[in-house]
Amino acid sequence: MYTVPRGAHQKIGIVIYGFAVGVGTALGISAAFLVLASAISLFAQSTGWIDLGAYQPWLPIMGAEYGLFIGIVLGALVCWKVWRRRFDARTFDLRKD
Repeated sequence: MYTVPRGAHQKIGIVIYGFAVGVGTALGISAAFLVLASAISLFAQSTGWIDLGAYQPWLPIMGAEYGLFIGIVLGALVCWKVWRRRFDARTFDLRKD
């Protein structure tokens, strides 16, 4: 079995990739909450079933803000999982099956 230890460039790449995936997760969750809050606000405005009062125009912004908080937590978990998974395999197997 032929193995090669990780170089500095590969380690830097793993760290950058983990950060990119974590930030993408946080922004994706925030965008999903923005769309969900916008849909709820438009539904409440068009049907009149839900009275949001003064919060109706601010609901999409609040959804994006609270979604960002949840996204940061989940993004940190995803980033940690990517780092753990990529750094646990300490060597590459160059053998082709």
